[in-house]
Amino acid sequence: MDEKKEKTERMKKIGEQIHISRKKCKYTRETLAEKSGISPNYLYNIEIGNKVPNVLIFLDLCQALDIPSGILLNPAVENRFHSFIEDISSDFNKLTNNEIALIKNTIHFLAKQK
Repeated sequence: MDEKKEKTERMKKIGEQIHISRKKCKYTRETLAEKSGISPNYLYNIEIGNKVPNVLIFLDLCQALDIPSGILLNPAVENRFHSFIEDISSDFNKLTNNEIALIKNTIHFLAKQK
């Protein structure tokens, strides 16, 4: 696959992930566009892969969707992440700050072992 075609495919995948994430949040295109400071038409062009947002707009979209940027950049991570979050979300809110820190440190430790 040539470089231009690969870039086009990446643009489409990012746009699809933004669209999927928007739907999961139950946002209309207009709502997400307003929260991100862009026009609905521009958001539409991002979602269909015709436009690539600059880094600041991309980060605004992530913030409006309340997701880490990696979720939009890697669909495989997104699926694993959402599945994991759904499994633990109700219990997570019951934890103390110290327990959350312990979990965070454990995850970092395990990731470094790989």
